[in-house]
Amino acid sequence: MVQVRRVAMIKSPAIRLVCAMLLFVLVACGGDNEPTESGLFGLVWSGSQFVGVGSSGIIRTSPDGVSWTYQNSGTTESLLNVAWSGTRFTAVGNQGAILTSPDGVTWTTQTSGTTADLYGVAWSGSQFATVGGSGAILTSPTGTQWTLQTSGTSTNLYGLTWSGIQFVAVGYDGIILTSPDAVTWTVRTSGITDPLGSIIWSGTQFVAVGNNGAILTSPDGVTWTAQTSGVSNGLSGIAWSGSQFVVVGDTGTILTSPDAVRWTSQASGTSNSLFGVVWSGAQSQFVAVGWGNVILTSRDGVTWIRRS
Repeated sequence: MVQVRRVAMIKSPAIRLVCAMLLFVLVACGGDNEPTESGLFGLVWSGSQFVGVGSSGIIRTSPDGVSWTYQNSGTTESLLNVAWSGTRFTAVGNQGAILTSPDGVTWTTQTSGTTADLYGVAWSGSQFATVGGSGAILTSPTGTQWTLQTSGTSTNLYGLTWSGIQFVAVGYDGIILTSPDAVTWTVRTSGITDPLGSIIWSGTQFVAVGNNGAILTSPDGVTWTAQTSGVSNGLSGIAWSGSQFVVVGDTGTILTSPDAVRWTSQASGTSNSLFGVVWSGAQSQFVAVGWGNVILTSRDGVTWIRRS
């Protein structure tokens, strides 16, 4: 049976579902929980497997980035990001959706206490934090019981990372917030008004990416420097291998850099928008995901192989 599902608008910088409109997506309901057309928006590596999440509750897992299995999430809400704590996966998404799993296979829906779309999620070593629409921030030590925190802003927050001493959240209009505990938040000056969709900590610096090719770097989360990406496309995902950054974005955009200052465009082999990318040190490879269930892998960030 074929259904027409209406996917709700997501105002993220790189169009995680659609750009400023409602998109009607054709979904086939049948074997293996596999839709005919969909997107993967978030991705994480646990140390033993990749877990990707996406539209209409899609969850896919893989031990190697090559062979992927659809899992039953138990929800039709689009899932926008996922984090791993060492013992538990936590996925977040539309309408306050939060799901947890110990293994990426069996998923449990949790009560978030909000209907805000949740875009970013991170683990600090002692708690999960998630950020979303209208400045929503929630925290949980386990991923099962969530507390709504006060962000001090009504601006949409899209990306979140933990550095070891602080959380940094980024979002619409170039907003940046920092917090040592995900409870008390301070607004920082980014110097730009482009929406920022993703952020990462490399061990020495934060790197945030967003609309119109925006890339910002900071050693401390307080002072930010705009870098030249060389592209005007929306950028939505970033990963760090220990020696190289990889950024992905609209229409198959892939950029690489050894220092987050000098950026080089790479050929992805796809025109589909890419939303997430991670590095697996155990397998020495990047994995990127995007619209149309595109999955790409690369050993060096330069040569990419399509796996889906």
